Amino acid sequence: MHLKIWHKLFIVFVLLALVVLGLTAGLMHWSFRQGFLDYLNDMERTHLTGMARRVAQAYDPDSGWGNLVDNPGAWLRILRPGSGRPPPGPDGFPPPPAPFSERDVPPPDTLRIGPRIGLFDANRRFVAGNPEALTNIKKMEPVQYAEMTVGYLGIMPMIEITDRVDLRFVERQNQAWFLIVALVLTLALLAALVVARNRTRFFRKMAEIARQLADGYYDMRIPVTTGDELGELATDFNALADALSKSRDARQRWFADISHELRTPLTILYGELQALEDGVRPFDESTLLSLVAEVQRLRKLVDDLYQLALTDQGALNYRKYTVNVVELVQDVADSFSVRLARQQLTLEVESPAKAIEVSADADRLAQLFVNLMENSARYTDAQGLIQISIECDGRQALIIVQDSAPGVPDEALPRLFERLYRVEASRSRDHGGSGLGLAICQNITEAHGGSIAVSASALGGLKVEVRLPVLASTQTFFGAVHDF
Repeated sequence: MHLKIWHKLFIVFVLLALVVLGLTAGLMHWSFRQGFLDYLNDMERTHLTGMARRVAQAYDPDSGWGNLVDNPGAWLRILRPGSGRPPPGPDGFPPPPAPFSERDVPPPDTLRIGPRIGLFDANRRFVAGNPEALTNIKKMEPVQYAEMTVGYLGIMPMIEITDRVDLRFVERQNQAWFLIVALVLTLALLAALVVARNRTRFFRKMAEIARQLADGYYDMRIPVTTGDELGELATDFNALADALSKSRDARQRWFADISHELRTPLTILYGELQALEDGVRPFDESTLLSLVAEVQRLRKLVDDLYQLALTDQGALNYRKYTVNVVELVQDVADSFSVRLARQQLTLEVESPAKAIEVSADADRLAQLFVNLMENSARYTDAQGLIQISIECDGRQALIIVQDSAPGVPDEALPRLFERLYRVEASRSRDHGGSGLGLAICQNITEAHGGSIAVSASALGGLKVEVRLPVLASTQTFFGAVHDF
């Protein structure tokens, strides 16, 4: 039989309730019986005070307790309320004892505690009653005669409830306890059923929404009604649904952008070739250069897509070793000097004389800075400025690449790392960019344990900051410089 979650929860709650109630009932029953025994024993000990006064009347100053030795009838008459030796008469002497036949007839023990009471003399020697009543000396009741202690009364503690009245009382208490336990158990079962159903309703709702998410309905959400772990689970589940929804939108946008980017050069190529085939355009050098340019653009886009896919999957091979980032950035900048001069762009590089060493793959790191330089060289207006600065704060190397106008609108800055995103107003497709360069830079930077960020440059263009963790040797040197 397949049990559902609410069945299992209900069974667990029922078993837990049974165990708790069983232990509680058992402990309460034991505690009640023990407490009731203690109460009866305390009540019986209170009787010893009155009995001690009656027993004192049987004491003879001359013979002591001789009249009670081996005389159980006289001893039992003393235990009977209202019986015992009368007080001394006017002459100061007690009345003569009763005849022998009357003394030796044991009256009934109305208190039913006679067999457990014992009388002992001042030296605690047994006189009458139960000799085992001497077991608890501290709780013995002294017998006073003429302001002197002439003996002690002791009583054996009750270890079992034997009186029928007491037994009926205990039975009624047990019946009341049974009814209470049955009522509490019933309420516990009802509460367990309600809690189990309510809790599993949440999981049923989650399972239903999970199936809808699996079918592609990413707009479904679980209402968050509590602040406990289930509420946190619902919040996390909704966050997962949001991520799936954004991933779907990004994937659709990605496919649309790729289709558009691939269709543009293909459309141009097809138009050029159709014009050549129809004889509308002659096959000359300018036509050939136009075709080559579109093929190169298409190849560049495919290469960037391939590089981005590799970085996303972590499939790029990173062979990290000690790299002087100052020297590497300077080499990349030198490789752009001729091109920048041809475009009438000024390049300024500011770097420390001391090497800044990082653990990196030199080729991938060079690819990162080539992409940044390519981005600035492609979009910066003529007569513009490109600045590169290299710093170290003792823990990280900071490489800043910034350029002059045109700039990027503030609302577009957070989207620059999106795939195929370009600011059409100033950095359009006409410049030959694929819109993938910064996304590739971000993946390479993160693969080296660093970070990359963009912001508006004071020069009027874009400012890109790359942070990379440095080696311990560089931390020691630059940390000491900063401390100084």
